[in-house]
Parts: sequence; structure tokens; C-alpha cells
Amino acid sequence: MELKLQKNSIYVVAHCMYLLLAVEQIRDAFIKNFSEIAADIVSYKSNPGCSCRHKVEKFIEQNKDAAYELLLSIFNSNPSLQENINNVNSVYEYIPVNGHVYTIDNTDEAWVQFVGKMNTEKWAFTNFSTASYGEKIKIYFI
Repeated sequence: MELKLQKNSIYVVAHCMYLLLAVEQIRDAFIKNFSEIAADIVSYKSNPGCSCRHKVEKFIEQNKDAAYELLLSIFNSNPSLQENINNVNSVYEYIPVNGHVYTIDNTDEAWVQFVGKMNTEKWAFTNFSTASYGEKIKIYFI
């Protein structure tokens, strides 16, 4: 199993923030490799809601390539972290639905079920538009 994450992904920061809390080896490696935010990482671990969280997120966003490469090297050199890879992948997996069109009944109940399905299956899209056709609604994902 490998980390399902691309270098240019918007989820690099989210993966790092999740793993900094969950995996001591990753936290230690980030502290060692990014000493300029070491104190903020330690503080974030102790209190995830602290203001230091934003400093760490901003730093990782500005150094996304280096953070990504560090994550890959840690996971490649530590096969024992497979469970953590599974956990982080399941947290951030999604289904892209851009370009898809769905038709549902034009009822509140159908809409609630449809939105529930979107959330449960973690659909990802930029935008959507709807059009009503009598008893049906067409939903266009962009």
C-alpha cells in the first residue's frame, strides 16, 4: 500500500496535519527537518486548537514539495507505518464526480437521500447546477 497523495494535491497540508498528531515518527522527522517550526509542532500536538496550528499549516503550504518528499521518505523507510497510511488514505479518499449528471425525484426526501449519499461517499466537485423537469431534478456536476 502506498500513500495516495500527489505532490500538487491540496490535501498535502491536511495529510501532514493529521499525521503530525497521529504518528510520533512523522512528528519527530518534521521537527528535525523543519526546525524553524519545531516549537509550533510540539505545541500543536499538545493543543490541536492552538494558534500554532495555523503557523504549521502555513509553513507546510509554503513548503509543500519538501513536506511531501519527507512524508514519502518516512513511509518508504518505515513499513511498520502501513496502518497509518491506510488511516490517512481513508480519511481523505474521495470520488470525483465532475462531469456527471444525476436525476432524482423532485421531492424533499429524494434530495435529502441524494445529499446523504454525496456525504457518505465523499463526492468531490467544484460546483453543481440543477434543473427541474416536472417530477424530476437533474443535477449537473461541474
